Amino acid sequence: HCSNCKFTNNVLKNGLSATAFGYGWAYEPTDNRDTEISNNLIAYNGMHLSGEDWRFLWSDGFSLHDASNLIIRDNEFVDNTDIQFVIGGCTDCLIQNNIFRHTGTIEGGSFAAMVLQAWWFDDDPQSPTYHTQTSTGDYSGTDVSGNIIDCSDNQRCGFGIYLGSDAWGFPALDIFGGSVHDNTIIGAQQGFNVDKVRNMEVYNNLVSNSGGRFKTNLGFRDMRSEEHTSELQSH
Repeated sequence: HCSNCKFTNNVLKNGLSATAFGYGWAYEPTDNRDTEISNNLIAYNGMHLSGEDWRFLWSDGFSLHDASNLIIRDNEFVDNTDIQFVIGGCTDCLIQNNIFRHTGTIEGGSFAAMVLQAWWFDDDPQSPTYHTQTSTGDYSGTDVSGNIIDCSDNQRCGFGIYLGSDAWGFPALDIFGGSVHDNTIIGAQQGFNVDKVRNMEVYNNLVSNSGGRFKTNLGFRDMRSEEHTSELQSH
């Protein structure tokens, strides 16, 4: 974890790990605040291939547990292969003008480009943290805007933007607060998905060339540009 820090003008690429950039990556409360993450290139981390040999070579691009007063802007994410950007809570944060790209290869595909969720620890049933929510899911005061997600003509993102945790099997509580607006999503299998969200403003997001019929681990499913399964403020 780190507070009053700046991470700028770095390149993180070609890793085979859980995440290329893990910030505040711990399952206990940590002090992560007042930090700027800008003008970084995070690219080509992990390999997204099927089969047991490749199953654990996926890698997030950026993973955050919980934080406050962050500026995350003007970063470029390319072909990170688990989730390009995933966080568990961020209050009074600016997440703006980041670019998420996929080149169209199978190896460079991702389950999602951007996920705002609440983390859930589900490992050893004998562990004291088994079935425990481990991040707040609080996005109060946070602005997520101006981000561009381009999943390529081959639609290499499962989700463009995903709000919530249900798709990963996390029985977490609602995420809440903040606003997600004026983002652009191009070529996702499912453009925008909302689960278990409350008191969040979602408006003026543009989704294009998304949706279709795709193979999942539950068989073929019809995806849409948008799916809302939660009550929220939207305009």
